Amino acid sequence: MEGSRHEKATVLILSYVIGFVTAFILFSGNVQFLPKANIETAEAPVANTNSASAIQAERNTPKSPNEVSPEMPRRNNFDLSYENGLLEVTVNRTQNLLSFNPDVTNNTTFDLSSPQGFHYGNIVYKASADNSFVFFCEKHDIEAEACYGFVYDVKGDRIYPIIKDGEVALVSDQSAAEAIWTVLGLKVGSNYSANATAPWVLIDAN
Repeated sequence: MEGSRHEKATVLILSYVIGFVTAFILFSGNVQFLPKANIETAEAPVANTNSASAIQAERNTPKSPNEVSPEMPRRNNFDLSYENGLLEVTVNRTQNLLSFNPDVTNNTTFDLSSPQGFHYGNIVYKASADNSFVFFCEKHDIEAEACYGFVYDVKGDRIYPIIKDGEVALVSDQSAAEAIWTVLGLKVGSNYSANATAPWVLIDAN
């Protein structure tokens, strides 16, 4: 009697051990260990600096982290868009309004006598290659053939007027349209940034 009780206990324990080992083998054979997500490429898709909206950027999103098309550079946490009369920049999911068109968007809280923050007609805007700065040019009169240039400092979260010879510069439509960012800063017409850290201060190239 005594021996049979011990035999039953031993058989029961062995059954549990065999069952556990079998379950472990079956479970571990079906588990797939996924690679860790690359945080840099796992962020939401971002827009090209010339894109009209984030929706267009999603259409151009590369299919893999290594496929970066010229139209869609991989610059995470930054989106510059113009839609419904609003020029906006989003950095790390924080959205900032740079300029709005009163003919398209009603913004009753904004004073239109302010020297910056609104525009009429189309607006020219371009981000630097590293997305540290955004150049944009506001027409404060729909009939104007020139605009007031500004540079948004992304890191400092501040807008500066384009200055030349100590005064706010008025930029021709053609110069605004042809403005480019270089390694030395901003080039507007024949004027260049005095230094890359304050690209809103322009000097003549000649």
